[in-house]
Amino acid sequence: MSSNLLWGVDWYPEQWDRTLWESDVTRMAEQGFQAVRIMEFAWPILEPKPGIYDFSLFDDVIQLLEAHKLGVVLGTPTAIMPAWLVDKDPTVLAIHPSRLSRDFGCRRMGCMNAPVYQEAARQLVQAIADHYGSTQAVIGWQIDNEIGHEGSDHCVCDHCRAAWHRWLAQRYETIENLNRCWGTIFWGSTYSRFDQIPLPRQQVATGHNPALLLDYDRFSSDTAVSWAETQVRIIRQKALPHQFITTNLYPAPLSQCIDMEDMVRTMDAAGWDNYPVWGNQDEPLPYFF
Repeated sequence: MSSNLLWGVDWYPEQWDRTLWESDVTRMAEQGFQAVRIMEFAWPILEPKPGIYDFSLFDDVIQLLEAHKLGVVLGTPTAIMPAWLVDKDPTVLAIHPSRLSRDFGCRRMGCMNAPVYQEAARQLVQAIADHYGSTQAVIGWQIDNEIGHEGSDHCVCDHCRAAWHRWLAQRYETIENLNRCWGTIFWGSTYSRFDQIPLPRQQVATGHNPALLLDYDRFSSDTAVSWAETQVRIIRQKALPHQFITTNLYPAPLSQCIDMEDMVRTMDAAGWDNYPVWGNQDEPLPYFF
């Protein structure tokens, strides 16, 4: 991977009429851009029906960008999902600790522990890597988009509950060891089985054991890291040597728990989305680091 800083731009050609593409790309080249990131929200276009892939739109886009000598960074579009996946299994939708269920049409609506979502995402990334891994114009890959952003790092659905219990059993081996480490004798919250341990949904008054909350954050981070690493492994097998792999991280106040260093450990570089002003702010976020 080159150490030179790339001057690039995000582009969503699927949102625009094809008659505008040529003028868009011409202006990118005239402004001195070297790279263009595309595709990170295009799952319904790439897979309009289960197992039926259509790369024709992005084949044309990449050909146009290559003609203007612009490098292409492909984003894996797994931050969203197609409506047919929700129809197939509504439990792919995450449930926030506030007990609110996410609905189709939001970004980052899926539970990263939902098996149907995991397998559909894996198959999609495999199809993309098979199709574009040998494309010279592709200079890099972005894994997903802002993994864990918008509260998606925490989920309390049944899939997460089962995965949480497996994670705890692997970490502590015995329930006696967990009780000792967590100090569950306090307030009589001792457990006799791992499957008794709740996910930390928001409570009316008194909150959960701080040790439970800390481990839930660790579990949630491991979930997100595993989600990313699965895609990295698939792409590594197909990518050309010059193609880098990264993901776009974001300021810590916008994620509650993900270990960002762990997230990018198997990648070539860490991407960073800089939001000096967020939402309804009038001033930049304070300096947290």
